[in-house]
Amino acid sequence: MLTEAIYDKIGKTYDETRTADPEIVLKIIEHLSPNKDGYYLDIGCGSGNYTHAIFEKDFHVCGVDISKEMLVKAGQKNNQIE
Repeated sequence: MLTEAIYDKIGKTYDETRTADPEIVLKIIEHLSPNKDGYYLDIGCGSGNYTHAIFEKDFHVCGVDISKEMLVKAGQKNNQIE
């Protein structure tokens, strides 16, 4: 699939210029009002920047993405997140 190939290519260096914005993390939590006992799915998690940042706020989260390379990067950030 073309989209998968594109993100596998850019996934190799994606995190060199991107991180989770703390203000956006707070807005995500504010707008979603997640429950600490809930389990949440980050669809299109990419390299897991926001998945990891939300996990660090003590929420249970799982990330999925079409790109295997992006998922490898996400797994390197935090092996406690599926």
